[in-house]
Amino acid sequence: MNKPQKITATALAAFIASHFLRSYEEGSGFACFRFCWGMMLGENGQVLSGGWFYYSGFVVANTAFPILALLLLRRQRTSRATRAAAVVCWLQVFSWGAINAVTAIRSPSEFANLGVGYYVWLAAFTLLAAAHFLKTPTSSEAPAPEQSAELPQHT
Repeated sequence: MNKPQKITATALAAFIASHFLRSYEEGSGFACFRFCWGMMLGENGQVLSGGWFYYSGFVVANTAFPILALLLLRRQRTSRATRAAAVVCWLQVFSWGAINAVTAIRSPSEFANLGVGYYVWLAAFTLLAAAHFLKTPTSSEAPAPEQSAELPQHT
């Protein structure tokens, strides 16, 4: 197993563990995921509203995680698209902590709503994104080999 694969395996373990831990208020990661699914399906809010798009992003990120991890474990190289997807998913997950941090400025007790599961979840996405950047890029994206700067010898 190479370094990106080891990081990916660690990220997968953290991702799975995060769903069993307290993530927000008293809910586990699974409870948060179910809430986001409910938002996406229109059960917990209005479809096509700002909240719908935001919480649906968590469903997409959580669904993309195992796919992106599997691509890292199975392929020898990674593409620009998979690296971009990993970063976009990380930004979505990071945004939840950022929003809670901003909210905590007005009401410090609100920041306590985030549980250890959120931080483990964020760490999993951070490791996954890092592993995508450590993996060798596809041959079409790899930098061209440097040409020799030596001038031909004339005799």
